[in-house]
Amino acid sequence: VTSSDLSRTCNDGCLNIDAATFRRLIRYAPTLNVYSHMRGYESLAQLCATLEASQS
Repeated sequence: VTSSDLSRTCNDGCLNIDAATFRRLIRYAPTLNVYSHMRGYESLAQLCATLEASQS
């Protein structure tokens, strides 16, 4: 999992990601800027809403 993979996933609205993949992204991408938005969010929908709000 690379930073570009994670960015693309979030830009796509996280539609093609499941919980296991989400956990892997967090595990392997802890240094990405977007990681700060991930901590504490178990719900992908909640995460994506937060990410979208932060980008607006």
